[in-house]
Amino acid sequence: MYNNDSVLSIFYFLMKGLFSIIVLVTANSLQAEKYAGEFMNLAVGVKAYSMGSAFTPHPDDGSAIYWNPAGMQNLNKIDTELMHSEEYKGNLKYDTFSFVFPYTEKSRFGFLLTRIGISDIPYTKLDDNNEPYIYKKVSNADYVTYLSFSRMLTNRMDFGFNTKLIYRKIGDYSAFGIGSDIGLQYNFAKRINAGLNLRDFFYTQIFWDNGTKETITPNLWTGLSIVVPFPIAKFDMILNCQADINFEGQKCTQLHWNKLGIDFHFGTELKIIKYFSLLAGLNRKYPSFGLQINYDKFRLNYSYQINTELENSQRISVGCAF
Repeated sequence: MYNNDSVLSIFYFLMKGLFSIIVLVTANSLQAEKYAGEFMNLAVGVKAYSMGSAFTPHPDDGSAIYWNPAGMQNLNKIDTELMHSEEYKGNLKYDTFSFVFPYTEKSRFGFLLTRIGISDIPYTKLDDNNEPYIYKKVSNADYVTYLSFSRMLTNRMDFGFNTKLIYRKIGDYSAFGIGSDIGLQYNFAKRINAGLNLRDFFYTQIFWDNGTKETITPNLWTGLSIVVPFPIAKFDMILNCQADINFEGQKCTQLHWNKLGIDFHFGTELKIIKYFSLLAGLNRKYPSFGLQINYDKFRLNYSYQINTELENSQRISVGCAF
């Protein structure tokens, strides 16, 4: 049995190791291509989307595989969820399927499949008058399969690991890739949890059939989740905050310095009654709203995000825990 001192020692050791990894990642980020992994940054899960993509500290549905594989330990039943979304006037179709299986009291296995599809992408050429014309239309599809495992390390700390198998097809070209994520979840107190997900830990590689290779830089998601009880009203409010840290030198992040960039996410859930929750969040600067309806083993989620620069988007999912 672990006491508090041993738990903290393990936690500090892991944090020290992760800090060393971050230093190495920053030093080697010049070897990777900027935005190479952007297709894997489209958030998985409707509840997470409603909460501003602030879901890494304490995910509680099948999308934990994506947000923080250690969070699969929060699921004590077999959990499955199917999500569908059509965005940017229906041009982009996004579908996900997740399955989490509690193998033992301390271990979980997970499977997640995501597909992003874009149809009728025009390819153009110049005619004799130097005017562009469409000579063909192609489709784009990105598939990512996550094979996941999580394990309780102590009564306060959980560990998770993903192996990602990637298939991409754009027009006449296709690519295969492989990568991995490492997640940790730590329970500071009964109602306070922290989580982190070191994504693309081993520099995910994507190999195109034309001989081109892309390398995805590791990035870190970390956050804190607090449950605030309201005994008189008899409901709980969950407050999440998350920071996404990348090392690609992206100037579009909310904070950036040299190769370091940080984006922030905030989310809340109001568990008003047993069968109904209201959700809201802020994904960088874009507000989002949603609701979750639970009945027996089933749940239904709906989300709506406001994006003044592109287009507002909606998502829906159905899930089951048994």
